[in-house]
Amino acid sequence: MIRQRLDGGIRNKAKRGELRRGLPVGLVWGEGDGDVLLDPDEAVRGAIATIFERFAELGSARQVWLWMRREGVQFPLRRFQGAEIQWMTPTYHQIHSVLTSPVYAGAMRSARHAASAMSMSTAARASVPANCPRKSGRC
Repeated sequence: MIRQRLDGGIRNKAKRGELRRGLPVGLVWGEGDGDVLLDPDEAVRGAIATIFERFAELGSARQVWLWMRREGVQFPLRRFQGAEIQWMTPTYHQIHSVLTSPVYAGAMRSARHAASAMSMSTAARASVPANCPRKSGRC
């Protein structure tokens, strides 16, 4: 009975747009209810954008991961919301999670139209078919 009440409270909070769960690195909560913004740290935004740019160029998560390891590109990691960013050698799972996460897909889609957004290369935009039903751009 208690679990049902707790679940009901969580659902109601989500309906009102007040439920805040942890966001992946590169995204932060805004001031308004349900506002999700790009991280103000330019290095973090650049690292996430690099993953998408390399994916557009190389075509697979594994190749992006291998390229990042070969070039010594570090991946930003936040252990919990509000914690300081730690830079580390990326794992395949981290790269794959970024590329398949619907949260990033929405942020990248809206970022194309925002003035202060993360920049994506022309090749990355051109690689997503206009009629693709999936937000990730992988049809």
